[in-house]
Amino acid sequence: MRIVSTIVQIGSMALAVALVTAPSVARACATCFGAADDPTSKAILYAVFGLVGVTSGVLGGFATFFVYLAKKARAAQAKDNQPAAQ
Repeated sequence: MRIVSTIVQIGSMALAVALVTAPSVARACATCFGAADDPTSKAILYAVFGLVGVTSGVLGGFATFFVYLAKKARAAQAKDNQPAAQ
């Protein structure tokens, strides 16, 4: 356990030294800086909309399925509660 923490500390120190000595590596890309006309920014925007659309579709499908089950259960319960015909 002690060796793992030592390795983590050494790795953290090496990363800190690398970022301080080479600040150009630590800079963000054009997308993170907010370049709206960058093709990567547009691609990320379309990807986010696509993922939101897929997630909404799946969640909508689950909701529709549970509403269907509730209606079927209500119909079955109403059928069971009817008096028996003689």
